[in-house]
Amino acid sequence: STLVLSIKGIANVALINGLIYLIFSILGVQLFAGSMYYCNDDTMITKATCVGSYLVVEPQEFWHNVTVEVDGVNITSNVSYVDDVNVSVTRNWLNADYHFDDTYHAFINLFHIVTLDAWGETMWATVDGVGPDKGPIMNNRLYWALYFIAFITICCFFLLNMFVGVIINSFGAVKDKMDGSSMLTTDQKLWVETQRMMLNFRPERKLRPMLPNFPPCVFLFEVAESTKFELLTGAAVALNVIFMAMVHQGQSDSFTQMLRVANYVFLGCFIFEALVKLLAYGINYFKNGWNCFDFLLVLIGIVDVVADGNIPINVGILRVFRVFRIMRMLVLVRRAKRVRILLETLWYSLPSLANIGTFLLLVFFMYSILGNQLFAKVRHNHGITNNINFETFQNSFLYLLQLVTLDNWGVVMLGATLTTDCSDDCGTAYAPIYFITFVVIASWVIMNLFIAIILDNFNNTMTLDKSKLKMAHLKKFTDSWSEFDPEATLIMETRYFPNLLLALHSPLGIDRVSDRQKIMQLADEYRIVEHGGIIHFVETMIPMARRVLAVDFTEAELRAHEEHWRVQFPSLAKLKILRYRMRRVTVDQYFGATYLSAAYRRRTSYRYVNMLRDEKLSAIERWYDEHNVPVEQRQPPQPCACWRGLRPGGFLTPTSASGRPSLMKAHLKSNRIAGRPIATMSAYDPGPHRLALDAAQAYDFVNQAVTFRLWAS
Repeated sequence: STLVLSIKGIANVALINGLIYLIFSILGVQLFAGSMYYCNDDTMITKATCVGSYLVVEPQEFWHNVTVEVDGVNITSNVSYVDDVNVSVTRNWLNADYHFDDTYHAFINLFHIVTLDAWGETMWATVDGVGPDKGPIMNNRLYWALYFIAFITICCFFLLNMFVGVIINSFGAVKDKMDGSSMLTTDQKLWVETQRMMLNFRPERKLRPMLPNFPPCVFLFEVAESTKFELLTGAAVALNVIFMAMVHQGQSDSFTQMLRVANYVFLGCFIFEALVKLLAYGINYFKNGWNCFDFLLVLIGIVDVVADGNIPINVGILRVFRVFRIMRMLVLVRRAKRVRILLETLWYSLPSLANIGTFLLLVFFMYSILGNQLFAKVRHNHGITNNINFETFQNSFLYLLQLVTLDNWGVVMLGATLTTDCSDDCGTAYAPIYFITFVVIASWVIMNLFIAIILDNFNNTMTLDKSKLKMAHLKKFTDSWSEFDPEATLIMETRYFPNLLLALHSPLGIDRVSDRQKIMQLADEYRIVEHGGIIHFVETMIPMARRVLAVDFTEAELRAHEEHWRVQFPSLAKLKILRYRMRRVTVDQYFGATYLSAAYRRRTSYRYVNMLRDEKLSAIERWYDEHNVPVEQRQPPQPCACWRGLRPGGFLTPTSASGRPSLMKAHLKSNRIAGRPIATMSAYDPGPHRLALDAAQAYDFVNQAVTFRLWAS
């Protein structure tokens, strides 16, 4: 649809190009009409003398029988040899393949020149031209080269590039109009394109040690994850590819043996790498695509070594797969930020490029069938050959792949226009229409759409990289999310959200451990949807990025964006949605509820401890009364620190195994206990003695009793 709607802008530039071609065509007819004829006998320079015949020395192949005696037996063989002979050739007055005798052929000639396909031959033919009925003289009119220089400069360098620019600009304008971004501000457009790129982000599966409590396994895991091990492996891959590139025809046996030994050494290195990672990761080793690829190459290498000379089959095809080891070098590219941006831009462009590629295949399919119907029976000539023809659909398709690159296409077009010395195997004089339309549609329009898409995404990537939110920040978010979602399920427990903020740093997160109020304020600004204790990857990343770029959208626009998220992430539609008063519950409400729940637990625990204290004091007073202990001998009750230290985050557990009445101690956990989220500084599971509101009551309490901002302030 975008391509169809861009036709208007493309047609305007095509009209300008056509008018310029027409002007140069008329001028070319006035200057060069009839001056490009020549005689096939170079010694004749006029039409009047180009008659009769002349002798040409041509090599010809001759065959004769030769009898040879071998072991007393006469063997006769038919042997050929080549010798030069004189052949009589009729003189003909011929015209150049591309000429300016009329406006139609001049227009076709200029279109051929603007593609820069063998245009020098046409220029020198006109420079050597003398006039009607006269043969060429070398460099007769050298100044006529200025005509072609002017045409190449104006039409090829300026107009053709303007054609490309209009295609790119029309594509962008129509795309903005179709997706509604034409009414958006510059910042909003940047945000829409950024959001499209972010929808391609996915967290990576985090590999863990196979036996986390077994020191040797942990050691191997640290080795496999180390940068030095990765660099050494990359160096081994690079050296292996260099040795593979040293293979050549006619190499000596000693050189072949040296390469074979080197292959054994490199294979041993890759087997060692695979064993280290298998022992470190266990079955999780095969959950990574690159590891599966490496393991396949190791197996192919082992089969290649075992089968070399031992199995009567050709294993040469297996050795071809060793070349793919060079792809592992791409893993090291992630450390080069600029190169990484280029690769990521190309990666994010793939969905759009696939759409254009599908349309290009449709054009190829249509023109292949049309070419097969029009030129299947054309006799082989200087353009239509055994390799380049339209006799089958496959041959037509393969030639169109060559034609889209504008490789020597003018000769084939001339071959398809063959109309002399033929009967049922003629071409058609209208063949240029077929070739020219294909060049315009496929080579100029569609191929430049690929450039338009890549440039658009690259421009968005570079613009984003200059803003507050950079690609590195988004990648940091993906890596940090993987720490709390090692299985890459796109789901994370809400209680780890403060940890995520601390791992991200600014601008997406926080630079240091903040108090409760700071975290609540950030959560309120993000407005991340909460799904009953869990949050989703895309519903977390996009709101956080939107806050950094400070882009405002209406509620309806945000809902439309979220519908698009569900198309990209089917797992999002499976999550339950919690609502209160027709509005979805968000992360700030979750933490508000847990904070109030913790406060409720604190107050309840305080009352419970006081009740136990009063009961204990009453029991002590009764014991003193029963045993008639004088008042002056009674010990005053000591103050207990258990209720003085109570704060949100504390919970109560019994400490006495006997049945005697005893005080409950408040066990306050450190905020940095391993495995505990940072949120424990204010809210976590109170353990078996839960004294708290449930989630629904807490949500209701937050929204009915106090508002978030009033409570936080």
